[in-house]
Amino acid sequence: MSRHPLREETRKLLMLALHRCGRTADALNAYEQGRRLLRDELGVDPGASLRELYERILRDDLPRRAPAKAAETAPGGRSFLPYDTAHFTGRADELRFLTGCRPAGTALSILAIDGMAGVGKTTLAVRLAHQLAHGFPAAHLFVDLHGHTAGQEPLEPGAVLERLLLDFGLAPAQIPRDTGQRAARWRAEVAERRVLVVLDNALDAGQVRPLLPGTGKAQVIITSRRRLAGLDGVTSRSLDVFPPRDAAALFTRVAGADRTAHRPDAVAEVVALCGHLPLAVGIAAWRFHNRPAWSLEDLVFRLRDPAARLAELRLGDRSVASQFEVSYRNLSAGQQRLLRVLGCTAHPGEEFDAGTAALLLDQPVPEAERLLEELFDAHLLRQRAAGRYHFHDLVQEHARTKADEPDDGLLTKFGRTTLPAVTKVECRLG
Repeated sequence: MSRHPLREETRKLLMLALHRCGRTADALNAYEQGRRLLRDELGVDPGASLRELYERILRDDLPRRAPAKAAETAPGGRSFLPYDTAHFTGRADELRFLTGCRPAGTALSILAIDGMAGVGKTTLAVRLAHQLAHGFPAAHLFVDLHGHTAGQEPLEPGAVLERLLLDFGLAPAQIPRDTGQRAARWRAEVAERRVLVVLDNALDAGQVRPLLPGTGKAQVIITSRRRLAGLDGVTSRSLDVFPPRDAAALFTRVAGADRTAHRPDAVAEVVALCGHLPLAVGIAAWRFHNRPAWSLEDLVFRLRDPAARLAELRLGDRSVASQFEVSYRNLSAGQQRLLRVLGCTAHPGEEFDAGTAALLLDQPVPEAERLLEELFDAHLLRQRAAGRYHFHDLVQEHARTKADEPDDGLLTKFGRTTLPAVTKVECRLG
């Protein structure tokens, strides 16, 4: 398996062998590792045959050769953590902060990692989980909550609790039907057990709250595109885009040092055009790696046109634009409207405030400020100073693509031909 990690038939044999030896958790983990490897290396999902085997093992409808009592053992050793990518780059300060945040004694520890789409929250959470895993021998659980997943609705807490209880070792007949009873059973099962739980891709605090253990020795790691201010007792860390040095290191690691050596200037321009966003840098690097006829100048040329940049940052089913689109669709109508108008009126990198937003929306300043703060909490706007907001360049480019959506006439009022003049007025008001 280590020599040919992308061969699905080999992985199927490994999963079957593990399952039939009574090591179901390891079999499911082998699938999860393969799924992530295929997505990261080739940009594809596992084939239908491999997915079917995974689902059959998950339903426990395949024969196993281990003694019957093997299924009744304690959940020790169950691990569902995804594989830790070999291309992990940077984030040393964040890891140092998060690994040092566990409270003294046996108190429940909850860590939350938030940030904009594509900033590397899941990658960091998985690396952190692997580093902490040795201290939590009872189980290592991982669930994608699909809070921001294209084409999928966020998972209901009841469905997540069922998944957690199944992964923890309960039989389907032992899981209550009622969500509240499932939450109670979950808290009872993990009480005083050293369990590591990763709740990835959360929509908001409301989705996460029923999933938290009540007390005990558990470690919970949450990732979300929103700041989870509504969760008590949480230690949060917001991720920014990479500093230029780390962005260049990631590009070089993926693209290959042989094609980037002695060209730090070109690499620096590529990652700057990607906004130093890890997802964008990784996609650009993989495209360059897979196109040996390209020079770095070819890649720079493709990325320099703002109107075409998001289209270039696509690889298979991975796309910067699609990630931003999910974030946009999860906004309220008022938030979407403000994002569209600001995207079309502000110059790249330009700051604006609540007075500017109020003028554009023809709304009171307090209402405009509320919307700006909500967009900031959703990591669709950034701040350098209190009360002053600006876009990440790629987010603004995506916001500009939404200009043709219904907007109550606001973008007609501030037509594209008059945008520069309107912007100057707005900046003076700010």
